[in-house]
Amino acid sequence: MRNDKEQCVIIGLPDASIKESKERILNCLHALDQDIDMKKITIHLSPADVKKQGTSYDAAMLLAVLQAMSKNPVPIPDKTCIIAALTLDGHLTTFHSMIPTIHQAILLGFKQIYLPPIELSIFAQATDIELIPISHMTDLLSHLRGKPSLFKDEMILIPLDHYPIPEENDKVPHVCFSAIRGHDEAK
Repeated sequence: MRNDKEQCVIIGLPDASIKESKERILNCLHALDQDIDMKKITIHLSPADVKKQGTSYDAAMLLAVLQAMSKNPVPIPDKTCIIAALTLDGHLTTFHSMIPTIHQAILLGFKQIYLPPIELSIFAQATDIELIPISHMTDLLSHLRGKPSLFKDEMILIPLDHYPIPEENDKVPHVCFSAIRGHDEAK
């Protein structure tokens, strides 16, 4: 039986969908048999002065909570990114504007990207970026501990030259941002 007292707080200008993440995170912690009785969880999204929106942060926030609670945290390699929404039982799921989010992670220099199992044929040319489809948080934790992914045969690698990073003096080509919600100033 869960105590009605708020046990999870997310700070750093989250929107309503991120504020709802606390319920998904708490339910996933229960589904993963984590003892969170009498614990208060505070998740700080950085930078604190920039609004965040969407459910793409769910899996990363849950992993951060699990890391903070663990006596033996799972090693997370540098240049690793987790992009997924969560269901109440810990399954990783897609979200609106997932493809532009993956593209942005690539442009930011991430080399290994964990995401829910999706059709990856859009990223058919493969060499430098490792996209790892994972269906559940337990699978993600197992994979980070060195066990193979159930979807290993479907892993796609994306060449870095497929997504060139513009030089400082280069003109940025016109890009359609219609699939991206919010971030009006950035668009």
